[in-house]
Amino acid sequence: LRLAGFDFDQTLSACHLYHVLAGGDGGLRVPPPYARSERGQLARLAELDKSPEYVDKGGFTLTAFGGPERVGELKLIFDELQSANVECIVCSRGLVGPIRRSLDQIGLLGHFAQIFANTSNSVGTAYDLSLPPEAAAADLHFLAGDSNPRWGPSKGRLVARCLKERGLQRTEAVFVDDTESEIRSVQGTCMTIQVQPLEGQDVPQGMRAREFDLLR
Repeated sequence: LRLAGFDFDQTLSACHLYHVLAGGDGGLRVPPPYARSERGQLARLAELDKSPEYVDKGGFTLTAFGGPERVGELKLIFDELQSANVECIVCSRGLVGPIRRSLDQIGLLGHFAQIFANTSNSVGTAYDLSLPPEAAAADLHFLAGDSNPRWGPSKGRLVARCLKERGLQRTEAVFVDDTESEIRSVQGTCMTIQVQPLEGQDVPQGMRAREFDLLR
């Protein structure tokens, strides 16, 4: 194995972080205000991390990744992949700034060579539109700027491009995602692992022991 690509929401994270922060059904309920822009979601992440509900739990981000035990398991598997010289990338339809901040908060950002994700492209909420210029100032370095790798509408095409750029065969790469349609788009290009819900659950809550064992 030389390359491993990962979706973010409900694959790396335990919830759908974008939907949670935007006020949708992301598997974790948070109070308003809600945000759909990069700056807005960065600001809300910082606010939630400091809220009394999450301070005693190590911050909101830790909760969004399933708690300290699961974060420890994530660190272990990515340490193993790094030791085996497997390049890891993220391919997400979420927003790059919040993804980078979240991975940094749990100590995983440095394990990823590239983050392929989106920048703000939707109409902001009232919260987004009312943010003062200094909002999220401490986290603005997580924004993509002009350096964000664009990947287009298809994760399958992105993975194919990454393999071509690296001169890899399909058996030398794996792609992990919780969404069946995304997995189908990559099948035939490289090996795939679809994240499954835990027993008794309807939707996936991120990679767990089954997926970690398959990666090994």
